[in-house]
Amino acid sequence: MKNAVRNLIAVTGPASSAAEAKAAVLALAKSKDAEGAAEDAAGRIIFTVEWEPAFKDLKELSAKYKDATFTLYADAFAKQHWISKAVYQGGKATEENTYSRIDGEAFRRTYQEIFGEAFAEKKPA
Repeated sequence: MKNAVRNLIAVTGPASSAAEAKAAVLALAKSKDAEGAAEDAAGRIIFTVEWEPAFKDLKELSAKYKDATFTLYADAFAKQHWISKAVYQGGKATEENTYSRIDGEAFRRTYQEIFGEAFAEKKPA
């Protein structure tokens, strides 16, 4: 994919509701012909799409699964130099932010949440 965006989606809430919502996210990824739709070691659904993260789709799923919270981490950092975090609950966004390296601490914090490690600026040799 030329303009690939990796989506990492965590679903939290009461066990039965979260399990159903997570299954719906996995089905969504497969319906979008996303690459690599799977669950990672942290229980997040990961898939790659062209161009845009699944913002609208997750907002709609959050309206259907009202007890679940959907946290989307979108990573286009490799080529387009931005990352994003959005949280949806009850059909509404409680957070929608996109960051690049110039956003300082907010970028570093979100990078850590996505990758599980601190961001290290590459220095020229």
